[in-house]
Amino acid sequence: MNKQEAQFILESYRPGTEDDSDPTFKEALELARKDPELMAWLKESEAFDTLISQGLQSITPPAGLKETILQGATRERPPIEAPVERQEKKVIWWQSPWLMTMAASLAVMLAVTLTVIRPQELEADWSVAKIIDTASSQTSADGAPAQEYINFKDLRARFEAGDIPVPQTDHLPKDLQKGDNTSYGYTAMDWDGLPVGRWTLHDNRGEMYQLYVIDTRYLKDVPTLSTPVYREIQGYAFASWTGGNTLYILEQQGPIANLRELFKYHHDK
Repeated sequence: MNKQEAQFILESYRPGTEDDSDPTFKEALELARKDPELMAWLKESEAFDTLISQGLQSITPPAGLKETILQGATRERPPIEAPVERQEKKVIWWQSPWLMTMAASLAVMLAVTLTVIRPQELEADWSVAKIIDTASSQTSADGAPAQEYINFKDLRARFEAGDIPVPQTDHLPKDLQKGDNTSYGYTAMDWDGLPVGRWTLHDNRGEMYQLYVIDTRYLKDVPTLSTPVYREIQGYAFASWTGGNTLYILEQQGPIANLRELFKYHHDK
Protein backbone atom coordinates (compact mmCIF):
# COMPACT_ATOMS: atom_id res chain seq x y z
CA MET A 1 0.00 0.00 0.00
CA ASN A 2 1.38 3.40 -0.96
CA LYS A 3 0.66 6.85 0.49
CA GLN A 4 -2.03 7.72 -2.07
CA GLU A 5 -3.90 4.46 -1.48
CA ALA A 6 -3.71 4.95 2.29
CA GLN A 7 -5.17 8.46 2.06
CA PHE A 8 -8.05 7.22 -0.10
CA ILE A 9 -8.82 4.45 2.41
CA LEU A 10 -8.62 6.77 5.43
CA GLU A 11 -11.17 9.16 3.90
CA SER A 12 -13.87 6.72 5.09
CA TYR A 13 -12.19 5.82 8.40
CA ARG A 14 -14.43 6.11 11.50
CA PRO A 15 -12.38 6.21 14.73
CA GLY A 16 -13.65 4.15 17.64
CA THR A 17 -15.68 1.76 15.46
CA GLU A 18 -15.13 -1.66 13.93
CA ASP A 19 -12.84 0.10 11.43
CA ASP A 20 -10.10 -0.05 14.08
CA SER A 21 -9.94 -3.85 13.75
CA ASP A 22 -10.21 -3.93 9.95
CA PRO A 23 -6.91 -5.11 8.35
CA THR A 24 -7.11 -2.58 5.52
CA PHE A 25 -7.61 0.36 7.88
CA LYS A 26 -4.89 -0.98 10.19
CA GLU A 27 -2.39 -1.01 7.34
CA ALA A 28 -3.37 2.51 6.24
CA LEU A 29 -3.12 3.83 9.83
CA GLU A 30 0.31 2.25 10.28
CA LEU A 31 1.51 3.98 7.12
CA ALA A 32 0.09 7.29 8.41
CA ARG A 33 2.03 6.92 11.67
CA LYS A 34 5.24 6.64 9.66
CA ASP A 35 4.45 9.54 7.32
CA PRO A 36 4.20 12.98 9.03
CA GLU A 37 2.44 14.61 6.08
CA LEU A 38 -0.18 11.86 5.87
CA MET A 39 -0.71 11.94 9.65
CA ALA A 40 -1.19 15.73 9.55
CA TRP A 41 -3.81 15.31 6.82
CA LEU A 42 -5.58 12.60 8.86
CA LYS A 43 -5.73 14.78 11.98
CA GLU A 44 -7.07 17.71 9.96
CA SER A 45 -9.69 15.44 8.38
CA GLU A 46 -10.82 14.15 11.78
CA ALA A 47 -10.95 17.71 13.10
CA PHE A 48 -13.24 18.73 10.22
CA ASP A 49 -15.58 15.80 10.93
CA THR A 50 -15.68 16.65 14.64
CA LEU A 51 -16.37 20.32 13.91
CA ILE A 52 -19.33 19.71 11.64
CA SER A 53 -20.75 17.13 14.05
CA GLN A 54 -20.50 19.50 16.99
CA GLY A 55 -21.87 22.41 14.96
CA LEU A 56 -24.98 20.55 13.89
CA GLN A 57 -25.60 19.10 17.35
CA SER A 58 -25.41 22.54 18.93
CA ILE A 59 -28.33 23.90 16.91
CA THR A 60 -31.62 23.56 18.79
CA PRO A 61 -35.08 24.97 18.00
CA PRO A 62 -35.97 28.18 19.87
CA ALA A 63 -37.65 27.57 23.24
CA GLY A 64 -41.43 27.68 23.05
CA LEU A 65 -41.48 27.76 19.25
CA LYS A 66 -44.30 25.22 18.97
CA GLU A 67 -46.46 27.03 21.54
CA THR A 68 -45.86 30.39 19.86
CA ILE A 69 -46.95 29.05 16.47
CA LEU A 70 -50.09 27.48 17.91
CA GLN A 71 -51.00 30.65 19.77
CA GLY A 72 -50.57 32.70 16.60
CA ALA A 73 -52.82 30.35 14.66
CA THR A 74 -55.65 30.41 17.22
CA ARG A 75 -55.55 34.05 18.37
CA GLU A 76 -58.79 35.89 17.56
CA ARG A 77 -58.80 39.42 16.21
CA PRO A 78 -61.02 41.99 18.02
CA PRO A 79 -64.18 43.03 16.15
CA ILE A 80 -63.67 45.97 13.85
CA GLU A 81 -66.51 47.85 15.55
CA ALA A 82 -64.95 47.54 19.00
CA PRO A 83 -63.63 50.85 20.32
CA VAL A 84 -59.89 50.82 20.72
CA GLU A 85 -58.28 53.45 22.85
CA ARG A 86 -54.74 52.58 21.79
CA GLN A 87 -53.55 50.97 18.58
CA GLU A 88 -50.55 48.72 18.97
CA LYS A 89 -47.83 48.71 16.37
CA LYS A 90 -48.70 46.40 13.52
CA VAL A 91 -46.19 43.61 12.96
CA ILE A 92 -45.70 42.45 9.38
CA TRP A 93 -45.78 38.65 9.09
CA TRP A 94 -42.15 38.33 8.02
CA GLN A 95 -41.09 40.43 11.03
CA SER A 96 -42.73 38.16 13.61
CA PRO A 97 -40.24 37.16 16.34
CA TRP A 98 -40.73 33.38 16.08
CA LEU A 99 -40.21 33.40 12.31
CA MET A 100 -37.07 35.53 12.56
CA THR A 101 -35.71 33.22 15.29
CA MET A 102 -36.30 30.17 13.13
CA ALA A 103 -34.66 31.85 10.12
CA ALA A 104 -31.64 32.73 12.26
CA SER A 105 -31.30 29.09 13.33
CA LEU A 106 -31.38 27.92 9.72
CA ALA A 107 -28.79 30.54 8.79
CA VAL A 108 -26.46 29.30 11.54
CA MET A 109 -26.82 25.71 10.35
CA LEU A 110 -26.08 26.72 6.75
CA ALA A 111 -23.07 28.78 7.82
CA VAL A 112 -21.61 25.91 9.85
CA THR A 113 -22.11 23.46 7.00
CA LEU A 114 -20.55 25.70 4.35
CA THR A 115 -17.64 26.58 6.62
CA VAL A 116 -16.52 23.01 7.16
CA ILE A 117 -17.05 21.58 3.66
CA ARG A 118 -13.68 20.78 2.23
CA PRO A 119 -12.80 22.69 -0.95
CA GLN A 120 -11.74 19.55 -2.82
CA GLU A 121 -15.22 18.09 -2.33
CA LEU A 122 -16.73 21.09 -4.10
CA GLU A 123 -14.20 21.12 -6.93
CA ALA A 124 -14.11 17.40 -7.82
CA ASP A 125 -16.47 16.31 -10.60
CA TRP A 126 -16.32 12.55 -10.02
CA SER A 127 -14.59 10.82 -7.13
CA VAL A 128 -14.52 7.09 -6.40
CA ALA A 129 -16.77 7.64 -3.38
CA LYS A 130 -19.33 9.52 -5.50
CA ILE A 131 -19.29 6.76 -8.11
CA ILE A 132 -19.98 4.14 -5.42
CA ASP A 133 -22.83 6.24 -4.01
CA THR A 134 -24.31 6.60 -7.49
CA ALA A 135 -23.94 2.87 -8.14
CA SER A 136 -25.72 2.13 -4.86
CA SER A 137 -28.67 4.38 -5.70
CA GLN A 138 -28.77 2.96 -9.25
CA THR A 139 -29.08 -0.59 -7.97
CA SER A 140 -31.95 0.21 -5.63
CA ALA A 141 -33.69 2.24 -8.33
CA ASP A 142 -33.80 -0.17 -11.24
CA GLY A 143 -33.24 -3.63 -9.76
CA ALA A 144 -31.85 -6.16 -12.23
CA PRO A 145 -29.55 -4.10 -14.47
CA ALA A 146 -28.83 -6.34 -17.47
CA GLN A 147 -30.48 -5.04 -20.65
CA GLU A 148 -28.49 -6.91 -23.28
CA TYR A 149 -26.36 -10.04 -23.41
CA ILE A 150 -23.15 -10.54 -25.33
CA ASN A 151 -20.74 -13.47 -25.46
CA PHE A 152 -17.11 -13.02 -24.61
CA LYS A 153 -15.90 -13.41 -28.21
CA ASP A 154 -17.69 -10.21 -29.17
CA LEU A 155 -16.21 -8.10 -26.37
CA ARG A 156 -13.07 -7.25 -28.28
CA ALA A 157 -15.01 -5.92 -31.26
CA ARG A 158 -17.21 -3.75 -29.06
CA PHE A 159 -14.16 -2.53 -27.15
CA GLU A 160 -12.32 -1.56 -30.34
CA ALA A 161 -15.41 0.29 -31.55
CA GLY A 162 -15.43 2.28 -28.31
CA ASP A 163 -19.11 1.67 -27.69
CA ILE A 164 -18.92 0.64 -24.05
CA PRO A 165 -16.27 0.33 -21.31
CA VAL A 166 -15.25 -3.35 -21.28
CA PRO A 167 -13.52 -5.20 -18.42
CA GLN A 168 -10.12 -6.79 -19.04
CA THR A 169 -10.35 -10.36 -17.75
CA ASP A 170 -6.83 -10.37 -16.32
CA HIS A 171 -7.90 -7.51 -14.01
CA LEU A 172 -10.74 -9.60 -12.49
CA PRO A 173 -10.68 -12.25 -9.76
CA LYS A 174 -10.15 -15.68 -11.29
CA ASP A 175 -13.62 -16.83 -10.27
CA LEU A 176 -15.05 -14.13 -12.56
CA GLN A 177 -12.84 -14.91 -15.56
CA LYS A 178 -14.93 -16.89 -18.00
CA GLY A 179 -14.43 -18.69 -21.29
CA ASP A 180 -15.40 -17.66 -24.81
CA ASN A 181 -18.97 -18.95 -24.63
CA THR A 182 -20.04 -17.40 -21.34
CA SER A 183 -22.74 -14.71 -21.56
CA TYR A 184 -22.47 -11.38 -19.80
CA GLY A 185 -25.39 -9.07 -19.21
CA TYR A 186 -24.47 -5.42 -19.52
CA THR A 187 -25.88 -1.91 -19.54
CA ALA A 188 -24.18 1.08 -21.14
CA MET A 189 -24.94 4.19 -19.08
CA ASP A 190 -24.20 7.90 -19.03
CA TRP A 191 -23.95 9.56 -15.60
CA ASP A 192 -23.93 13.28 -16.35
CA GLY A 193 -21.34 12.82 -19.11
CA LEU A 194 -19.44 9.96 -17.44
CA PRO A 195 -19.58 6.78 -19.58
CA VAL A 196 -20.15 3.73 -17.37
CA GLY A 197 -20.38 0.08 -18.36
CA ARG A 198 -22.24 -2.13 -15.88
CA TRP A 199 -21.80 -5.88 -16.27
CA THR A 200 -23.70 -8.74 -14.66
CA LEU A 201 -21.23 -11.54 -13.84
CA HIS A 202 -21.42 -14.93 -12.13
CA ASP A 203 -18.63 -16.79 -10.37
CA ASN A 204 -17.99 -20.54 -10.42
CA ARG A 205 -20.46 -21.04 -7.57
CA GLY A 206 -23.29 -19.19 -9.33
CA GLU A 207 -23.06 -16.04 -7.17
CA MET A 208 -24.12 -12.89 -9.05
CA TYR A 209 -22.18 -9.61 -9.12
CA GLN A 210 -22.51 -6.20 -10.75
CA LEU A 211 -19.25 -4.84 -12.15
CA TYR A 212 -18.97 -1.11 -12.94
CA VAL A 213 -16.24 -0.25 -15.46
CA ILE A 214 -15.06 3.37 -15.87
CA ASP A 215 -12.24 4.91 -17.89
CA THR A 216 -10.09 6.79 -15.35
CA ARG A 217 -9.28 9.49 -17.91
CA TYR A 218 -12.76 10.88 -17.22
CA LEU A 219 -12.04 11.11 -13.50
CA LYS A 220 -10.11 13.50 -11.29
CA ASP A 221 -7.29 12.44 -8.96
CA VAL A 222 -8.10 8.73 -8.92
CA PRO A 223 -5.52 6.83 -6.85
CA THR A 224 -3.88 3.66 -8.11
CA LEU A 225 -5.57 0.85 -6.19
CA SER A 226 -3.52 -2.29 -6.73
CA THR A 227 -5.52 -4.08 -4.01
CA PRO A 228 -9.27 -3.68 -3.50
CA VAL A 229 -10.76 -1.11 -1.12
CA TYR A 230 -14.03 -2.20 0.45
CA ARG A 231 -17.18 -0.33 1.43
CA GLU A 232 -20.69 -1.35 2.52
CA ILE A 233 -23.88 0.65 1.86
CA GLN A 234 -27.38 -0.44 2.86
CA GLY A 235 -26.76 -4.17 2.62
CA TYR A 236 -24.56 -4.03 -0.49
CA ALA A 237 -20.80 -4.59 -0.47
CA PHE A 238 -18.44 -2.80 -2.89
CA ALA A 239 -14.82 -3.50 -3.84
CA SER A 240 -12.88 -0.86 -5.83
CA TRP A 241 -9.59 -1.31 -7.64
CA THR A 242 -7.79 -0.07 -10.76
CA GLY A 243 -6.08 -1.79 -13.66
CA GLY A 244 -4.39 0.21 -16.40
CA ASN A 245 -6.63 3.19 -17.24
CA THR A 246 -9.71 1.49 -15.82
CA LEU A 247 -11.51 1.78 -12.50
CA TYR A 248 -13.44 -1.32 -11.44
CA ILE A 249 -16.18 -1.35 -8.80
CA LEU A 250 -17.59 -4.78 -7.96
CA GLU A 251 -20.93 -4.91 -6.15
CA GLN A 252 -22.70 -7.78 -4.44
CA GLN A 253 -25.64 -7.92 -2.08
CA GLY A 254 -24.43 -9.11 1.30
CA PRO A 255 -21.56 -8.48 3.73
CA ILE A 256 -18.07 -7.29 2.78
CA ALA A 257 -16.66 -10.61 3.99
CA ASN A 258 -17.98 -12.34 0.86
CA LEU A 259 -16.05 -10.01 -1.46
CA ARG A 260 -12.92 -10.30 0.67
CA GLU A 261 -13.13 -14.07 0.32
CA LEU A 262 -13.49 -13.76 -3.46
CA PHE A 263 -10.30 -11.69 -3.74
CA LYS A 264 -8.45 -13.80 -1.17
CA TYR A 265 -9.17 -16.88 -3.26
CA HIS A 266 -7.98 -14.97 -6.32
CA HIS A 267 -4.65 -13.98 -4.73
CA ASP A 268 -4.06 -17.45 -3.30
CA LYS A 269 -4.23 -19.09 -6.72
